[in-house]
Amino acid sequence: MNKTIPKAARNIPVIGHAIPFMQDPIRFLERCYQKYGSIFSIQLPGLNTIFLIGPEHNKWVFDETDKRLSIQEGYTFFKRMFDSGFFYFGGFEAYKAQKNIVLPCFRATQMPDYLDVMSEETLRFMQSLGTSGTFDLTSQFGPLVMKIAAHSFLGADFKERIGEDIFEDFRQFSEGMDPVIPGWVPLPKFRRSQKAKKRLHNVLLNLIEERRSNPLDTPDFLQTLIQSTYQDGQPVPNRILIDLILLLVWAGHETTAGHISWAMIDLLQHPEYLKELMAEQQNEWPEDASLTMNHIKNMNHSEWALKETERLHPVAYILLRNARVDISYQGYHIPKGSAVFISPALTHKLPEYFSEPEIYNPLRFADGKVASHSLIGFGGGIHRCTGVHFAFLEMKVILNQLLRYYDLELITKNPEAVKGPVTKWPQSPCLVRYKRKRELPSTTYAIPLKNSKSCPHQ
Repeated sequence: MNKTIPKAARNIPVIGHAIPFMQDPIRFLERCYQKYGSIFSIQLPGLNTIFLIGPEHNKWVFDETDKRLSIQEGYTFFKRMFDSGFFYFGGFEAYKAQKNIVLPCFRATQMPDYLDVMSEETLRFMQSLGTSGTFDLTSQFGPLVMKIAAHSFLGADFKERIGEDIFEDFRQFSEGMDPVIPGWVPLPKFRRSQKAKKRLHNVLLNLIEERRSNPLDTPDFLQTLIQSTYQDGQPVPNRILIDLILLLVWAGHETTAGHISWAMIDLLQHPEYLKELMAEQQNEWPEDASLTMNHIKNMNHSEWALKETERLHPVAYILLRNARVDISYQGYHIPKGSAVFISPALTHKLPEYFSEPEIYNPLRFADGKVASHSLIGFGGGIHRCTGVHFAFLEMKVILNQLLRYYDLELITKNPEAVKGPVTKWPQSPCLVRYKRKRELPSTTYAIPLKNSKSCPHQ
């Protein structure tokens, strides 16, 4: 006979544990874990919700995805944000076909070209800062990350045309993500998300139609994407092309902007480690030299810092699947239709995998040994974030260039994450004071924008 999964007490009829979960989901889940252990259940409106905490459970969830566990039925709110035939919502075969369209652009051979674009956009950002002042981390890093993605994947012309207002459209579009409240509830944030979606679709449809009418002589990735076909020769529908473009610009921005903001906070709060990072930078990146892949690869302290920030501040604090069938797991019964969650936020704080888990210590990653499925800020299994290497390269470029040219001070003391069941960016405003300590390279003022190269397709 299967054991009963422990259920959190003090739930309210109909709404269950929605109030404490929506107020502070991480703290609520930490209390549940401390009281009930690594497998427990909470009640959310209309959902039988099961949490599995720890690397062993993470591995099982990743292994069972697309088998007994469904990712598309887990993230039902994405069905409102994207087309029903997009990525894993269209089924495993559609997911593979669409992933193959974009996957070549994340190959290692593409990274040097992206490095040039990342350096250009970061230098332009630094030019806009001037010699001294203050800036808010997320409101500045968000558009920078989006411009890098747009320029890298969709070309300089698209990046130049999107304008600053589109960043707010993407932020409002993101408000459609909610694992608790059904999308049909007439909340202002859902209305904003749908209106932003329409504006973004109009912009992207116009871009697609323009490129079809006036294709580039030397195709960039956007041109290649628009002309792409499935393996059976059928053209990719406009609605899918629009969502692929949205994904490339939005998905990386949603996690990377939060991650790099936390990374900067962590470094500025720990000056001793920052001093070690800067010493390594000075040793590995010669004065007046352009930043190269070799420089980046040899600056290990920034890599370790980003991993420690991923551990301490996972922007995606929970990952979700849905049980397709009744499942017996470790003697427990998981009913068909249950929402099955794992949590990077809780897994990353387990002392049996990370000693002194509350302490900021990037050197814990220096030996390269991390227990399997213990660091899952970018997911795992077949659906692990495709752009994780792009994201880490991008963050290393931005951090190292800013730290090279500016003295930075965190003004907002002890920043906290945004409240509620949302991606965990730092609360805004989160202010940094800056003062330029050396002249920017002269080429900063006349860098020609590059069109991203066409990615080879399989």
